[in-house]
Amino acid sequence: MKIFFNRAALSLFIILLIVAGKIHAQSNYAYNTPTPSVDNIISYFKNVQYVNAHNEPLPIPIEMPVNTNTLSDYLVVDMQNKTLQPRTIISKNDAIFRSITYFPSGSSAASLADEDSQTFETFNVPQADVDNNKLSNITIQFAYQKPIKTSQFTVNLDQFSVMPRFISIQARDLNTNEYEYLVNEADMKAFTYFPQVESNNFLITFKYDQPIRITEMDFVKNSPVQTYFLRFVARPGALYAVYSSPEGSVPYIPYLDNLRLASTTVEAQFSNPATLDNPAYKPADTDKDGVIDSKDNCISVANADQADLNKNNQGDACEDSDLDGVINATDNCPDIPNPNQQDEDSDGKGDHCDGVESRWVEQFSFLPWVGIGVGFIVVLVLFKFSLSQKPSEEISEVRTDPPEIGKA
Repeated sequence: MKIFFNRAALSLFIILLIVAGKIHAQSNYAYNTPTPSVDNIISYFKNVQYVNAHNEPLPIPIEMPVNTNTLSDYLVVDMQNKTLQPRTIISKNDAIFRSITYFPSGSSAASLADEDSQTFETFNVPQADVDNNKLSNITIQFAYQKPIKTSQFTVNLDQFSVMPRFISIQARDLNTNEYEYLVNEADMKAFTYFPQVESNNFLITFKYDQPIRITEMDFVKNSPVQTYFLRFVARPGALYAVYSSPEGSVPYIPYLDNLRLASTTVEAQFSNPATLDNPAYKPADTDKDGVIDSKDNCISVANADQADLNKNNQGDACEDSDLDGVINATDNCPDIPNPNQQDEDSDGKGDHCDGVESRWVEQFSFLPWVGIGVGFIVVLVLFKFSLSQKPSEEISEVRTDPPEIGKA
């Protein structure tokens, strides 16, 4: 009994070791996944933005406006040591990035919309305008990261500043990219109204005959707009590259996102560098058929011939002609609906369109009867053989002598 319990305990111990090993292997799967090289990952991204080094004494958070809240669409690389950096995406309501410039100088006028009444822009009257007895004018451009809906423009002047005489407002049409007037030389007021418009680029022209000093000006948004920002920590003196617009199946990136960075209350530095073409970008060929994804009519199914019989720009290989939920490339009856893909004879052609039976038993209907006949003959032969055998007779000796009786 003791031996039995010892063996049972040993068996249980071995089973527990095996189970623990499998659990450990599963928990470490992500860590055992081969890490792709940084250069390999970078080659999947079409665009890049370079964030210049800062001179702060300590690392600071950097924010950049982005178009989506999908973290995998963006990659941050420290260019000094070529390493991937933790990053996160945060969202803000109505925090739409805008650039503000005024013409003809093309200088930045960011102080006009920094929500600080202590900063301002002063526009003087040129002496030439005074000599020619004409109104001076200045045009200011508001370029938003994404379109806004608005029907109101506000202007705040510094104390004792004179209001401009006239205001004109133009908005760029999102379809034609042409500027259209919303307001054409209206009398200047603190609030200017116009029919609601959706645009991402506006031109505001002031005409004035006295110097003006403007502290704040902006368009009032009619509906809240959510804007996304990519945030990461930048070291002093380090140059960073932010990659975006991935194409194809980007390799697994084995590092966690910095959740503490997303919840920080530190006032982040802001950056919006120019978006450039990534020189390391290699056009994706997801199905490895020799045709890049941007020109492939079947991105996920290999079809080097690019066959497209119905000329609908979708390759025949990845089209579902019979609308049964199975694409032609894997459908065993591409022209006849058969969502269950029945194939009784396992010849690769579905039962719904299989005109030839591949199984011998079905092709030759007499074969089952031949099998039955052969079996019957074998049974008869065995039966006859068993009857021809005579049972062996065993003759046992019968002892007739009386048992020997001992003498008295």
